[in-house]
Amino acid sequence: MTRRIFFALVPPPGVLDAIEAVVNKIHPEMSGRVMQRATLHMTLCFLGDRTESELQTAYAVGEQLAARQFVVQLDWVERWAKNGILWMGCSQTSQTLNALALQIYNNLARAGIAGLSPGFMPHVTLLRKTEKSFTGQAVTPISWAVFEFCLLESSRTSLGAEYRCLRTWPLNV
Repeated sequence: MTRRIFFALVPPPGVLDAIEAVVNKIHPEMSGRVMQRATLHMTLCFLGDRTESELQTAYAVGEQLAARQFVVQLDWVERWAKNGILWMGCSQTSQTLNALALQIYNNLARAGIAGLSPGFMPHVTLLRKTEKSFTGQAVTPISWAVFEFCLLESSRTSLGAEYRCLRTWPLNV
């Protein structure tokens, strides 16, 4: 049996409230399927379907990671035409965020279970299956203080994906 897993950042309640406010402004003009509050996250490294042994290796990688706390400024909304995803991201990416994602990917690769892609595009998916074109635009910045990262498990249901946090690790001060 395998489990679909990925490392991610999960926004705290105040950031979720602010993201939902952006979605509520944009959704009427865009249609599409709104992501449930409980599924909002920023993927750091997607591992896909993994065995129990590989899951244990991912836990070990999380335990060994040494990274500092940082702040993400979510201030940009854009749509990927290819897959119809409307997302929120950063006009200027935090170097600390990029370093965290790269460190996770590299440590997984050294442990023999590399993520599916070394490419990292920091974003939070807001809507799926949008059909209207959308020109990227700046939005009022949402400041997200990141104190921890987690390993999430994705399960597919009739309503879409559900995510469950398997383990969380604090970031250093």
